[in-house]
Amino acid sequence: MVISPHLAHAVDLMATQKADANDTFGHGSTVEWVLYVAEIIVSVTGFIKTRNPMVFAGLIMLILITRAFFALIN
Repeated sequence: MVISPHLAHAVDLMATQKADANDTFGHGSTVEWVLYVAEIIVSVTGFIKTRNPMVFAGLIMLILITRAFFALIN
């Protein structure tokens, strides 16, 4: 590296993929939408099994937490 330092440089090979990763995992992405649908399905199933309306309070908390984390990913 002392003799030819131009060979020791690094190139970010994933720099062009940042937009794709943000579209896939960022706020408003398909992954976020699928998580919302899964949370709703699990909550409705939990309500049917327990008949406890507090399950929907947990749903609201999960949706808020998911929304906050996906906003941080952006």
